[in-house]
Amino acid sequence: MRDTFIQALLDTLREPKQDLEKNVKALVAEHLNKLNIVSADEMAVQTRLLAEARAQLNALKQRIDELERHAVNHNGTLLHQSPLNTVDQNAHNDLKGMNSPFNP
Repeated sequence: MRDTFIQALLDTLREPKQDLEKNVKALVAEHLNKLNIVSADEMAVQTRLLAEARAQLNALKQRIDELERHAVNHNGTLLHQSPLNTVDQNAHNDLKGMNSPFNP
């Protein structure tokens, strides 16, 4: 009888402990969500995606540089001017006529 009473008492004490643990975990999770904290797994995924995006950006930059090098003939003039290059060239020509310490 004594063992049964002790077992019943232990079972009764376990339930509030489990409820308390469950409530504390839920409360902590709620507050972490409010702080916009991400899990280590999510951070790893985002870090990998960022690295891939950076690699793609660097590849595109290299490709643009390569295309620009091929677009310039041996005299240093562009074979095919984009509107941006035309604007830059026009601004350069405007500055050439001005007296400026930046002009040779």
